[in-house]
Parts: sequence; C-alpha cells; structure tokens
Amino acid sequence: MDSNNKEILHAKWLSGEISDEEIISQLGVNSLDELHKIVNAIDTWEMPAYNTESGYEKFKNKQSRKTIPTSKIRWIRLSSIAASFLLLIFAYTQYTKKVTIYSSYAETKTHMFGDGTKVMLNDGSSITYTERTWDNNRHLDLVGEAFFEVEKGSPFIVNTSNGTVLVLGTKFNVRAWDDKLRVECYEGKVKVQVQKETVILQKGEQVSAIHNSLQAKQISTKKRPDWQIGQSRFFNENLRAVCDELERQYNTVISLSNEEKTFSGTFVHDNLRAALESVCKPLGLSFEINTEKNSVVIE
Repeated sequence: MDSNNKEILHAKWLSGEISDEEIISQLGVNSLDELHKIVNAIDTWEMPAYNTESGYEKFKNKQSRKTIPTSKIRWIRLSSIAASFLLLIFAYTQYTKKVTIYSSYAETKTHMFGDGTKVMLNDGSSITYTERTWDNNRHLDLVGEAFFEVEKGSPFIVNTSNGTVLVLGTKFNVRAWDDKLRVECYEGKVKVQVQKETVILQKGEQVSAIHNSLQAKQISTKKRPDWQIGQSRFFNENLRAVCDELERQYNTVISLSNEEKTFSGTFVHDNLRAALESVCKPLGLSFEINTEKNSVVIE
C-alpha cells in the first residue's frame, strides 16, 4: 500500500470513521498497536490538543464564498487530519528517541548522566535509554557488563535479557551475557528480579541467575568488579563463553575445537599470551596466535 493511502486510513481512524478491525484488515495488527501507543503517549503530554473540527469550521468559513464539491471538502479534511497525524508521529518519535552508548572491543567507556549518575561499561557492552525523559524515568537497557554509581532520585532500573535490577542510590555491577546474569552490590541495596523470583542484595552480597533461575546469594569481599582491576573471573563456565570474553577483551577471533569443556579461574587483560595460558594449561589445551590475522586457534 502506498504512503498516501496509509495516511488517509490513519486519518480516518483518528476521526472515528473506521474501526480497529478495519485498520487491522488493511494494515495489520502491528499498525494498530503503534497507533494506540502514539495516542496514549500524546495524551500524557502537557500541550493543547489540536481541535480538528474547529480547524475545519474555520476553513469552511474562509471558503464560504467559493463553491467546493463535497468530495473535495472531505478530501481536504482528511488531508488536514493526515498532516496533523504525521506531525504528531514526528513529535512522538523525537520525544521517545533512544540514545545508545557503546563500548567497543578492547576498551572501556564511562558515561555521566545529567543527574550525576555514572556508568562504566566493560568492553563490548552497551546501554540504551530515553534521554529526554531521563530525570523522571531512569530506565535503561544493558547488554553486557557495567558498573553503576547511582545518585539518589527516581527509581533506577537496569533491564537485561536475563532479569531486572532496581535501585534508588547505590554502587553495583551487572554482568549479563548469553543466558547468565550476575549482580554484585558494593553499596546500598539493590533488588534483582528474574521472572517471578526476587532477591534483595546488600553491600557485600552477590547473586547469579542461570537459565532464568536465581541462585542462592553469596558473600563477596571484593571492593570493586574484577574487570576494573584488569582481570576476568569464571566459575565452572563453558569454555566458549570464556573465549567470547577473551575476544571482547583483546579484540581478536578465537577458533575452538572443543566447546564442551568448562573453566574455573581468571585471566588478565593486559597480555594475550598470558591470558591464553591461564585458560588453556589447566584444561590440557594448546593454542596458536596469528598476529597477522588477529586470531587464535585453541585445540
């Protein structure tokens, strides 16, 4: 369907001339959902509503001396509504526009919010949030690992694919890769929710979730996350996940012949050969580094 016909259908729906079912049959259920989201969002804005009927009456008064066919008037009215709707869509898009902060492989990045909250992203990680509503809606999406120093204010929520972390003001670290989640609390309190399970962490406590199931809380004596002191730590972790972390830290590509092995231990972030030895020797594996191709083969 071309854009003009789509806009007219939107205008007819806004003016109540066609039903939800007709929108679905013509444009699909996703289009109807988007229309409702836009209307709901616009309803919350503190701005005067555009009075389509009033505008139309003013237009008719100005044109009273001219003879305009009814079909043309109806077309002008629908076109006016469609134009207004497109302006609202543009405003809505700008109002809900999201910002993504990304830390590339082999680097870390620090991001400061306007309220003083600081986020330090580990390599290959990212956060996404809505900038214009941040003061009253401190929600963000995290992919990867990050350390947070949250200033007090409205609830601060970190959403990951494996669970949600809610705080009011604290210091904590969230690691969310693959199907695993680990949260470490260094100051204050945080609430971790994974599906219907919830746990409260206080200073010096940490918890993990595997396959969307929360594990028992553990005591931690660490003063800050491992990655901030230049190392990665693993507990009975699949070797492929360990190699993924090596790839992020050293911006390399690793070929692995046996992905079924597991690893417990640490590797450093400042020497690739030393890191590979820390992982491979305990497992009886060998490795070869190809500096020209920036790759590693582990067998």
